[in-house]
Amino acid sequence: MGEVRADWRRVPEQTRKWVATCIGARARVVRVAFIGVSSTAQHSVDVADGRGVVHPLVLRRFVRLGRLATDPWYRPDREAAALRLLERSPVPAPRLVAADLEARTCESDKAALVEEGKLLVRFYYPGAKTYGVRG
Repeated sequence: MGEVRADWRRVPEQTRKWVATCIGARARVVRVAFIGVSSTAQHSVDVADGRGVVHPLVLRRFVRLGRLATDPWYRPDREAAALRLLERSPVPAPRLVAADLEARTCESDKAALVEEGKLLVRFYYPGAKTYGVRG
């Protein structure tokens, strides 16, 4: 899908804090690994809650701003809505943990989704392997 800019490979501190708060007030990010970029920049993020239990998550940031402005199918709100609908179905899909659809909490210009499990979609289900990031 073209270029992968260096700033897409890292997760800004403000976004890391937001991901941690999705798990709880005393949660903290303990590991971040860049997975890749397709339609979104994807990172595997492990967050330890206040009791020390680690929650494997996937952060997906909508980094292709030109596409957000012009492509009617590249819509974070629709993707979040689809994941919410799938929670109530037998279809195996990641559970949406949080969404910053208007980029108010994370970065100033990028919508973001946090999903439970591992990588997401390109899909990672518990017990599966993805891109060599987890096993």
